[in-house]
Amino acid sequence: MEEVVKFLGTVGNCAVVKIQERKYPGIVFQGDTVKSYIEQLTAVINSVREGRADVALEECEDIKNTLEGYLLGYEVLCRKNGFE
Repeated sequence: MEEVVKFLGTVGNCAVVKIQERKYPGIVFQGDTVKSYIEQLTAVINSVREGRADVALEECEDIKNTLEGYLLGYEVLCRKNGFE
């Protein structure tokens, strides 16, 4: 069976695509972006273990803000393409 993927646009360095069999589009992260998030989260874990909650909180806020940016762009592309 052939899957059909529709490219809806980009958000940052990620693609927003709609796979035919899925109800909603998805965000495709690049491998290096995923690696970067893992590195950031590892730093958060290490900061917590070392009792540096302020550093961990700052990293968490950075990750949250970045992901919120992706979500906002995703929502805009979804609306433009008829997904609510």
